[in-house]
Amino acid sequence: MGEPCKPFCLHAYVPTRLRASRWSPRRAHALQGAASPSPVSRRSSLALRLTLLLGVLLPSAASAQLVAADTLAPPPNTEHIDIRAFRAIYEIEDPVFVTTVQQANVISKPVFVMAVPISAAMAAATRSSYDPTIRLAATQAGATAVIYALKGTVRRPRPYRGLEGIEYRAREHNPDRDPYSFPSGHAGMAFAIATSTSLSYPEWYVIVPAYLWASATSVARVWHGVHYPSDILAGAVLGAGTATLVYLLLPRFDEDDEEGAPMVINLRFGL
Repeated sequence: MGEPCKPFCLHAYVPTRLRASRWSPRRAHALQGAASPSPVSRRSSLALRLTLLLGVLLPSAASAQLVAADTLAPPPNTEHIDIRAFRAIYEIEDPVFVTTVQQANVISKPVFVMAVPISAAMAAATRSSYDPTIRLAATQAGATAVIYALKGTVRRPRPYRGLEGIEYRAREHNPDRDPYSFPSGHAGMAFAIATSTSLSYPEWYVIVPAYLWASATSVARVWHGVHYPSDILAGAVLGAGTATLVYLLLPRFDEDDEEGAPMVINLRFGL
């Protein structure tokens, strides 16, 4: 019943791995110092953790701000390029441009109706070939048939029916009689006449005015709010293509008559 055993007290406070080694007070003190970190190392560890946390949070906050900025920005213009081009032409207010397209639109239908009679009258007055007149008549008939067949097939509504804030400015336009937009009949007929006339009379003083008038007539239909730019583009291709096809395929009725004299047909009747 004497003093408590020192080795027993030592085993109660020394780490487990120390029990397997030879005990010495100096080594036990060193191991205990290593097991409990110093205040300096604790501060370093805390600073490292804070740095890592900031490294994760700061980029997240920055990306969140970018997302918020994007949501506040105006949405991109997703309107179709055809509609944007239509609005750009429809909203032109320049007096010279407006007067030009208005006059081109006014004279378009009289030209469509009188093109063949005028061509025939010129051929008769100058005693020249009627081939240009025949080709022009065939071109107008063919272009009209193709254009209105496509209108009835595609059935694209006109701009004033499909877009907000658009009104048709053409006084002669009847929305109930011709409600479809694609392709443009005015553009098709204008380019059919211009191309047929240019092929029959390949001179610059014929070609330039003819295509200027056809272009002005086509653009006028956009400004008046009754066609999209793609409508007049399709109409121009159809009209010019029909005129070219007729010119290549239609035979020359007085090909052998170089003087352009009237063609004489001899008829014999037997009784």
